[in-house]
Amino acid sequence: MTTPIQLLCGILYVETPPCALYCATLGEAWAACTDGSWMLRVAGRLSGPAWGDGRRPLVLASCDCAELSLPMLEKRNPTDRRPRSAIEVSRRWGHGDPSVTPQDVRDADAILWAAAADALSPDGADAAWAAAYDAWSATGDFDASAAKSRVLAQCADVVRKHFPDLLRLMISCDIAEVRLLAIANAGELEVAA
Repeated sequence: MTTPIQLLCGILYVETPPCALYCATLGEAWAACTDGSWMLRVAGRLSGPAWGDGRRPLVLASCDCAELSLPMLEKRNPTDRRPRSAIEVSRRWGHGDPSVTPQDVRDADAILWAAAADALSPDGADAAWAAAYDAWSATGDFDASAAKSRVLAQCADVVRKHFPDLLRLMISCDIAEVRLLAIANAGELEVAA
């Protein structure tokens, strides 16, 4: 049997997370997911066009995920304030600051990428991966996969803070197939209300 989250992944052309194998509903899968990278990728595909207001929560979630790597980045290079400043510029755009332009955010993205903490990839997913990679590379031990898993789980919690309800995000997106899937699962909204 195919679960609703597996159907969503097929529509969005994203890999199916392990949570899809054990969860019957979209809400259960979103709540159980421990892969912030996957969640950012899905939110990115559902958040509307680039530089639209629907992308602002995605940018804020990406900034929060990228910020998880700042202590490690600053430990390696305590005098380099560029990653922290770049996250703040992106966060200002996410909060609607009209003085921050898309080019400012692109420049901030380049700085973060150079520092291995890409906060604003086209689909938002690299922030979680970069934070996890940075945690892995900073550990210097053989428990790299555990460090990566911990950071991805932290990022999953961050994404749920900005996107608490996957079904409502699906209903508001501009992809017809996704909206139809959300409508077919609308009973979840009534239970959550």
